[in-house]
Amino acid sequence: YFGYVRELMEEWFSHVPDESQADLRGALRADDRQSESAFWELYLHEAYLRSGYTVEIHPEIPGQRTHPDFRMVRDDQVFYLEAVSVGQIPAEIAEDRRLDGVHQILANLQIENFALEVSTYRVGPRPLSTRRLRGALRQWLTGLDPQQVALAAESATAVGFDRLPEMPWFDDGWSLIFHALPLREEARGKQRSALGMMGPGKATVVDNVSGIRRVLNSKHDKYGRLDALLVVAVLSNTQYPTRDYEIEQALFG
Repeated sequence: YFGYVRELMEEWFSHVPDESQADLRGALRADDRQSESAFWELYLHEAYLRSGYTVEIHPEIPGQRTHPDFRMVRDDQVFYLEAVSVGQIPAEIAEDRRLDGVHQILANLQIENFALEVSTYRVGPRPLSTRRLRGALRQWLTGLDPQQVALAAESATAVGFDRLPEMPWFDDGWSLIFHALPLREEARGKQRSALGMMGPGKATVVDNVSGIRRVLNSKHDKYGRLDALLVVAVLSNTQYPTRDYEIEQALFG
């Protein structure tokens, strides 16, 4: 799958002038936030080329040390284009990486008769110590009857896991709930990856407005008075959930 993605990006990259490739290549290979911004620039460059525009990268602006990302020209149309990306704040990125580490450990854990669903209510400030968790999960699953869990799953509501066995886990600021998911009878008795499903334990409110307003305010007068329109193209990938743990308190006290 990703071979096709790589080939397409390499094709787009080949359309970038040689003198601009080194900086773009380095940004595409950098961390997630910088790579996302670089991809957005590459995408816009390719999109406007295919739309018949002549694309000038980082054009000179008289009296300014800074340069917009692009100057676009097609027939009598001329405008500057600035590509900006609004993503997660560093604290959220760090949380996601700690949670990804837990998911990877569960994916590597081999169990029989069940798969695990993990609902995340709170991510702790440090990586989760998983040795004790893995032992507790194995012991808990050993005490479950696969046939009884399968029958419980058949009577569950559309909401999902209300009739399935669950195991809460709290450690160093982490709050997780695990559910045992039944397997078909022919799939039981075989070692398989423990991780079956994962997701947030509750809905959150996502604020897309604050980040977009912030980047727009930072760009509107950055280049002074221009001889053509400045267009700011915003790629929004924001995930700033409202931190509200009322549901967690109701569940766990």
